[in-house]
Order: sequence, then C-alpha cells, then structure tokens
Amino acid sequence: MLTLELVNGLILGSCTLGLFYAFLNAIWLSKIRIGNTEGYKEFDEDMDHHNALLLEIGSYIERGAAAFLAAEYRFMAIFVFIMAFVIFFFVE
Repeated sequence: MLTLELVNGLILGSCTLGLFYAFLNAIWLSKIRIGNTEGYKEFDEDMDHHNALLLEIGSYIERGAAAFLAAEYRFMAIFVFIMAFVIFFFVE
C-alpha cells in the first residue's frame, strides 16, 4: 500500500527530475547559434540564402507565438476574473 509520504516523495521526485531535464534542455538550446556555417563547407554557396530563409521563418514563428500568447493571456484573464467573481460571491 502506498503511504502518503511515499506518494509525496514520488511527486516531488518526478517534479525535480522534470525541472532538471528542462534546465538541461535550456542550456543545450542556448548553445545553438543560428548562422553558424562551420561544418557545412560543401554547402557554402547556398548557406547565406539558407541562413536568411531560416531567420525569416524564425521571425514568422516568433510573431505567431507572440500573437497566440497574447490571445491566450487575454482569455485566461477573463476566465480567472469570472471564476474569482463566482467563487467570491457564490461559494461559502
């Protein structure tokens, strides 16, 4: 039978492991440099075009993500306000 201490330990352990994994991925991704052509000498003639295309696509993704987050935060603000109102006035 699982005790409360064991369950709490499993929850805390899995959360800690997940945060550690996210931290390692953040470090790994921060080391990636866009525009680095080292190791791709056979594609030198097209590399400038590919880098420009990569940066252009990245800017589209960045703008789309920012628009999505703005809409999501707006929706969440309305939802939180309505739920706070309901909880404050209707829950004893």
